[in-house]
Amino acid sequence: MIRLTKKNSGFSLVELIVSLVVLALVYMVMLRVFSGQKSIGAKSEIYTKAIFLGSGFTHNIISKQFDENLEPPWTSTSSLGLELYDAAHDDVDDFAGYINISIPGFPGFAQKVRVFYVQPNGNLDDSVYTSTDMKKVIVTVSHSGIEPVVLETVVSSHY
Repeated sequence: MIRLTKKNSGFSLVELIVSLVVLALVYMVMLRVFSGQKSIGAKSEIYTKAIFLGSGFTHNIISKQFDENLEPPWTSTSSLGLELYDAAHDDVDDFAGYINISIPGFPGFAQKVRVFYVQPNGNLDDSVYTSTDMKKVIVTVSHSGIEPVVLETVVSSHY
């Protein structure tokens, strides 16, 4: 007697369903990974703009003359900032205390500036209470989507 055996080829319904569930899970993981890349890209763009704004503003500040006075004695530490009689920012310390919370073309960004005297032979991070030949300029650019970007530079009266 000859027996005919039926050869099962292909996948069963259970195997198909299991493979579809596995593929769906892999797809969900990949979707989450790629959507995370999008938010990282957005943060990178915000950081780049913040650095651009801070760098440009820092260069604008240090392009000004060192002090209102062209030679010592320099402006006193208590008088740093924009002079009442002068509406223009024409020297470095005029930017002390400057705050801009609305930068045209850059919504959501804000800038803040600190200017103070530092000791030429000392710690450049500490402000001093007397006028010296060096001023430290700190420009901080902030945005709600990132940590503040801080740019620091020291300006000397001797060019």
